[in-house]
Amino acid sequence: MDDLAGKDGRLAFIYADGNNMGDLLQRAKTPAQYRHISEALETAVEEALFEALVGSIGKENLVKPKEDSYLPFEIIAIGGDDVTVIVPARYGWQLTLNLLQQFEEHPKIQQLNEEVGLSEKEKLTMSAGLVIADVKYPVRFMQSLAENLLKEAKRLARKKQGESTICHLWLLTPIASEDAKVVLETLYLREDKERRHLTARPFTLRQARKLTELAQNLKDLPHHQRRMLAESLEKGVRISLNTALYQVQRQLSEEQREQREKVIRTFVELGRLVTEEIQDKFFFWQKRDGEWRTALLDALELLELGGEG
Repeated sequence: MDDLAGKDGRLAFIYADGNNMGDLLQRAKTPAQYRHISEALETAVEEALFEALVGSIGKENLVKPKEDSYLPFEIIAIGGDDVTVIVPARYGWQLTLNLLQQFEEHPKIQQLNEEVGLSEKEKLTMSAGLVIADVKYPVRFMQSLAENLLKEAKRLARKKQGESTICHLWLLTPIASEDAKVVLETLYLREDKERRHLTARPFTLRQARKLTELAQNLKDLPHHQRRMLAESLEKGVRISLNTALYQVQRQLSEEQREQREKVIRTFVELGRLVTEEIQDKFFFWQKRDGEWRTALLDALELLELGGEG
């Protein structure tokens, strides 16, 4: 695993699974039709994974030049409508998104949608749990966390019918629990002055793509300023908003007006990842289900992982 983790010393553990596949198979009226659906799903998952690997890692990096060299991925399991794979951390985010998209767009999945007569909200999709952790973190715990994160992603998929979903977690330090919900609340839920979540996850595939784009918009901010933004979120909604707006105004001169406006627009768009019905004055902080949430830290974490590229 050390060779797979590379110089960063981190791994990404991905566990992905098709949504509502049991319901799909129940629609089969004959053994032949059941077999047809099963084979189509298996082919689609396998080909989606390999296309995603090429698209995320690069064909040139998937050629094994020497006998003692290592390919930058390890497929733990693949079959039916699910897949488990480990890759270097820097590839984890993009690989997961590409896998979900390749599955949705695969010709056999499109064909099944038409054959079974599935509506836009019933169309075949996939959900994924993604764990990023130090290579020394036991794989068994990563797998358990990924399975639990997958459950969180599938919970969102049931609400956002017809959309693939992802729930991810970057473990900066080891944590004892294998319950993803408990871990997410431990790391991101604050209840000191007002109940707020320092994350907007899980995300639909569409939201995750948007998050990737918005993270790129913050890339030009100095590293110390990005760190200050992340730290300010711990101090509450209003203090972090004041800090963020002040820093943008102070750090970016009048000549950098275009970049300053882009960052402000990014703050607003991050709020839309929480809810479409945003309160403009709260920018990246918005309420969902009566509680404050923000996707700003999600974007900043992506930058640290290199997942925005």
